[in-house]
This record gives sequence, C-alpha cells and structure tokens, in this order.
Amino acid sequence: MNTLRRISRPLVKTFVVGAVMVAAALPAMALSGTASAATTAPTIVCTNATTAANPTCGTGYAVVGQGFSGNFVAEGTDFAFDQAVGGAVTLTTTAPGVTFTNVNETSATVLTADVATTSATTPGFYPVTLTDDNGTSTFAVGLGVDNGPQVATVAGNTGTGGGAASTVSVTGTFPTTRRSQLCRAALSVRLHRRSRQRL
Repeated sequence: MNTLRRISRPLVKTFVVGAVMVAAALPAMALSGTASAATTAPTIVCTNATTAANPTCGTGYAVVGQGFSGNFVAEGTDFAFDQAVGGAVTLTTTAPGVTFTNVNETSATVLTADVATTSATTPGFYPVTLTDDNGTSTFAVGLGVDNGPQVATVAGNTGTGGGAASTVSVTGTFPTTRRSQLCRAALSVRLHRRSRQRL
C-alpha cells in the first residue's frame, strides 16, 4: 500500500508563487493579443462620379448635377475589404436627396457605388462618410452638387418650309455661369441650323 508523502513547505510555496506569476501573466498576454489585432480606420483621399463605367480618381472630389444618376468611386487607404466574409460597408452624405446604393469595396483602396441626386438637391459642397469594419472616415468635401438646368416648357419647335426662321422658346430654371451661357448659345446655333436644313 502506497504511503502519501508530505510535500515540504518550501516546495509548496514555490508552486504557489509560480501559479500566481502565471495568473498575472495571462491578462498581459491577452492584452498583447488584442493590441496586435487592432485595425486602422479607413481614409478617403479622392472621389469621382460619372455616367461612364469604371470611374477612377487621383485627386479631387466628385461633382454631379441635380437629377444625376451614375457611378461613384472613392479611393483611399485601409478599407476593410471584407464583404466577401460578411463585412458591412455604408456610404452616406449630408446632401439632401442624395443616395448611395450598391456600395462595394473592391479592394483595400477602392470603393464603388451608384449615386443619385434629385432635382431638388440643394447645390453646394458636402462631406462623404465611409463606415466599414475598420472604422469610420469622413472626406470633408467628397461631393459637389451643381445646379443643373430644369426645363419647364418648349414652344415653337416646328418650322415652315420656305418660310422665315422659327423661334424656339425654352422656359425653366437655368444656371447663370459662363459655362451654361455657352451651352445655351450652342443650343441656339443647333436649333437654327436644323431649321435651315428643313427649309
């Protein structure tokens, strides 16, 4: 029959001290593991919007008109790029009536989306905010909305063969910038040429 041997007190104290040291080290190890898994919040460096497919940007911000619908891209750094494994990503702005849909991070540096404005969207410059599993980033001026022309009525759009040149009246709200004045002049020239071709 085996006889239980007494463990000397010094040895017991050694075991206790060792257990206390291991227990004290475990929280530190856990904190170290948490620190190594820390992520860096994303950063947006540029945006662009166009009706063309696959837009890109190097610098600057997107400018769209009222009633616009097209493709949007944002480029930057540290995008989570984890939607394939259930990651979530959203894109928002304070511009009234502007919506982003089909938001997708195609890499750790590129995000694409569909963007739409309304005819009532207030012109101005607005921030764009990206939120993904790495954090939240706001591009202070990520979207500019320009006041696009709003045509209400078109009158006099027919001409008489052999007759005098016809007058076309377009009413609505139009920008007063130099660019819009040039567009109106070009429209007038095209209408005049078409009228002459019908004669």
